Amino acid sequence: MQISIIIPVYNTEKYLPKCLESVINQTYKDIEIIVVNDCSSGNCEEIVKSYQEQDDRIIYLKHHVNKGLFGARETGVKKSSYEYILHVDSDDWIELDICEKLQESINYSPDLIEFGFQIIDDSLQEPDMPKIDLLQCSQQELFTRFITLQNEPWFVWRYLLKRDIALKVYEELQIKDHIIIHEDVLFLISYSYYITKAISVAVVGYNYNWNNMNSAMREKRTVEVLQKELNVTSVVISHLEHFFDIHQLDNKLLFHIKYNLCKSFLGNLQFYERDQKTMNSIMDSILKQSIDIFGSDIFTLFIVAKPELLPNWIRTLLKIQDQFFPKDQALFKVLKKIYYKIKRLKK
Repeated sequence: MQISIIIPVYNTEKYLPKCLESVINQTYKDIEIIVVNDCSSGNCEEIVKSYQEQDDRIIYLKHHVNKGLFGARETGVKKSSYEYILHVDSDDWIELDICEKLQESINYSPDLIEFGFQIIDDSLQEPDMPKIDLLQCSQQELFTRFITLQNEPWFVWRYLLKRDIALKVYEELQIKDHIIIHEDVLFLISYSYYITKAISVAVVGYNYNWNNMNSAMREKRTVEVLQKELNVTSVVISHLEHFFDIHQLDNKLLFHIKYNLCKSFLGNLQFYERDQKTMNSIMDSILKQSIDIFGSDIFTLFIVAKPELLPNWIRTLLKIQDQFFPKDQALFKVLKKIYYKIKRLKK
């Protein structure tokens, strides 16, 4: 069977040649390569077209309006013509034999194939390999597993996907928003609802380039970026709530997703807290908005689990409780106990 490789491009000219080399030199040749330029500056277009002259399997598409990673991937999938989809970000690269190894498992006609990946940074890290044999999981177990992922990240590029299911997800979600983070969470959870059979392959196929300082994951942590990330997280959660509603899914599972997104947000907030002067001016509204998005029950669980990380947040929450929340709310009773415990420990 044939594989379509989707490569969204946005300002990655430094890394793009290595990415394209890893794709066009696959040992398995029956592939199509769809490159979607999402309004890149610089010479990304020239790079792609130079490779297109060498390899007629490359299809080049160009957005006239920036749509973000979610939108670029959707464009690529809709243009594709093969049964299976492999996503590759343009600052990363894949192993030269990954399509061949995945092809060997396609004979089982799975809806998804999971494989290992390697994070590339200045340290030597062990590859992240599939943790369980997905072939042994029932349909409900597969859906639940994707929702409750804890130490395994939601990365769409670590899976080979079926095109018809991906198209169904895009049609159902009808995303018009410019989503800059958590696009993989939204897509994969929606996609996993339709999985009936999945396979794990114990091979490393993907190299995730953490050294790209211009990626969205490494963007400079300004107040504007923080607000933008929180707004997009709210959009993602709204789409997931709608998806759960129309399919009449258990809201206990939705709780797991919100918890993990809240954990991600609070973890990122550590980077912003270093600029205390700026953060103090907006912390009240940011925390109020985040509690509105995630819910005070989820906020409380995370704070209880990691109180040593949160003295500044707790102090701010206590300060604004009269303005935004009832005094007797359980969240703040817990916060007070934790805050004063931390103060005693610091003496």
